[in-house]
Amino acid sequence: MDDQKTLAEGQIEKEIEEVKRGQQRTFLIKQVPIRSINGETAGILGISRDITERKTVIEALKSSEALYHSLIDSMQDALHVVDRELRLVLANPVCLEWIAQFGHNKGEAIGQNLHMLFPFLGDEVWQQYQQVFETGQMIQTEDVTQLEDRQLWTETRKIPILIDKQVIWVVTIVHDITQRKQTEDSLQMQASMLGALSEGVMVTDTQNRIVYTNSALDHTFGYWAGELLGQPVAVLNDLPEGESSKFAKEIHQQLLKAGQWQGEICNRRKDGTPFISEVHGVLLLVHGEPHQLSIQTDITERKRAEAETQRLGSFSELNPNPVIEVDQQGIIHYANPAASRLLIGLEDRGFQHPFLMGVPAVFAYMKQQQRDSYIREIPVEQVLFQQAMYQVEDGTRLRIYALDITEKKQAEEAQRLSEQRYRILIERNLAGVFRTTPEGRILDCNDAFAQILGYENREEVLSEPAYQFYQNEKDRKQFVAHLLEEGSISNAEILIQGRDGKKIWILENANLIVGEPGAPAIIQGTVIDITERKQSQQLVEQSLLKLRRTFDQTVQALVSLAEMRDPYAAGHQTRVSLLASAIAQEMSLPEEEIESIRVAGVLHDIGKIYVPAEILSKPGSLSPIEYALVQNHAQASFDILKPIEFPWPIAEMVLQHHERLDGSGYPQGLRDEEIYPAARILAVADVVEAMSSHRPYRPAHGVEKALAEIEENCGRLYDPVVGTACLRLFRQKHFTFD
Repeated sequence: MDDQKTLAEGQIEKEIEEVKRGQQRTFLIKQVPIRSINGETAGILGISRDITERKTVIEALKSSEALYHSLIDSMQDALHVVDRELRLVLANPVCLEWIAQFGHNKGEAIGQNLHMLFPFLGDEVWQQYQQVFETGQMIQTEDVTQLEDRQLWTETRKIPILIDKQVIWVVTIVHDITQRKQTEDSLQMQASMLGALSEGVMVTDTQNRIVYTNSALDHTFGYWAGELLGQPVAVLNDLPEGESSKFAKEIHQQLLKAGQWQGEICNRRKDGTPFISEVHGVLLLVHGEPHQLSIQTDITERKRAEAETQRLGSFSELNPNPVIEVDQQGIIHYANPAASRLLIGLEDRGFQHPFLMGVPAVFAYMKQQQRDSYIREIPVEQVLFQQAMYQVEDGTRLRIYALDITEKKQAEEAQRLSEQRYRILIERNLAGVFRTTPEGRILDCNDAFAQILGYENREEVLSEPAYQFYQNEKDRKQFVAHLLEEGSISNAEILIQGRDGKKIWILENANLIVGEPGAPAIIQGTVIDITERKQSQQLVEQSLLKLRRTFDQTVQALVSLAEMRDPYAAGHQTRVSLLASAIAQEMSLPEEEIESIRVAGVLHDIGKIYVPAEILSKPGSLSPIEYALVQNHAQASFDILKPIEFPWPIAEMVLQHHERLDGSGYPQGLRDEEIYPAARILAVADVVEAMSSHRPYRPAHGVEKALAEIEENCGRLYDPVVGTACLRLFRQKHFTFD
């Protein structure tokens, strides 16, 4: 039947399956009629070709393509591909859903122009596409789009796809960063609030480096805006050398333990002037790392006044504050110089003077209550005095010691406002802040903590036991046991469950706070929801694993194909790859470059599939034509590998592995730096393995003779750095192919 069909149609081709030597093989059969000079059919020529290996490679490539589509479809970011006319060539499900949200039929999107699908995109977007097509360079941008109900922030990468050095398509990956932008806006608002404070505000990191200062702090210390950023906090302290870091470490430990710190610090300005600051510090989490937010107030003058008042307190005449004696009729019997200077008209006005307002009632109260002293605060114009009154002369007079506490009260009010601001900062902190007992009772938290767990506000979660949120009771017990033993836990990643049973990954930092003896211990800490980050990490790891597995399987299929053609060289490519990788490691090359050399090594002789098997296994010498066919395997390897998009120039590396430094190699006769560095490594590894292994036309020469060849021709045929590394591997580090 086939002969008749061949005569009728001129020629036919078909594939058949046969079992040869116990293996299933695929053959391509081609039949062509043979015509005589007068055009009559003289016979039929049949040609059979074994295409088993080609079929295997094609199936492997189809499998890889299916996997790539699967990976693209599983991406959480929107991905699409456009051609030079900006027509949609490919779109993953996320992108198609976006297209549907903008009112288009996602089933009809492929082939449509981006102008029609996304008409709201500005001219700069189309210019970016034009730039990528013209330059072949990737462009990454952040864009904001105003939708009907919200702003959409995206991070976009436009990646060129080149074929024969021409940009054919552009792959666009769009990542929604709206939530990140909202977070940045919130942090910027908080920074604006801090910048508006009249007190000095500073933020330091875990290395006690200054990462933020407001204008008030820069002014107090005499620095320009931004001049302190990155400096160690020690540049501000007026402490002996070595004491500053010790003091900073103690403050850091106190912050981790209690969450806040308050005290006085000796500082120095940029010009060297010393002064004293009152500092209120709180623990602040930035990207999960503990930082210190401190608010500083210059109290140098206050401290000086307090010391002076204490020194002069018992000397009325020298006391800079008013001291007087007054009787029940308002007659002034004594006034020190400060009283005469500060309280103008006191002796003339008596009880009508603001300083003595209400004193008759104090006389009556002290007599009724049988008290010897009385303390009160009273304003006199712009000054607030604290008065300590004592009975003298059998209760007929009062001696009044006054102290100007205006600055103190202002400082107390400033402190109250600062503490109020601290609370606002805690409430607006994006991290969840909590306090619990070791048994799991929640004592306090902010709204962010409650919302991470699925509650609307802190009031709802305060009645809940903390232990119910752990996926495993054993995890909670280990967590508490570690805290009781070590006192703190940093950056612990824990899987919990929210109010609705949803699994949530959190990053937790916690400290054990121990109070007075007998008082219960308290656990205080912060949590950040890292669920999305963990899911993204898992997807990336899975994708990379699948890609690596597919890549390795494809490479192995190609290696097996070559070795089936040349059974005497079975394992040659693998051993060359092993030695080449070891040489690259000995040369301290980067891991990525070592991996490229490993892959090139296992594929460097793939072109031998085009060399007839009888030539590869011929025991005698080769004829010039046969030798030329064998030499062509380097070019054939290049032709096979060039269409495959490896992460490295694999095709060029295998093409040059028979080139030599003096230009005597093939196929291009390249010299010195014209040869890829990786190809020079492959050349040395190929010679050593080939000479030390058996071939059908000669016995194995052995490793020593192979090394002698490298040593003798280093610098002439072989790269001297590569050759030296190879010799060192065998002779000093005892490398073997086993």
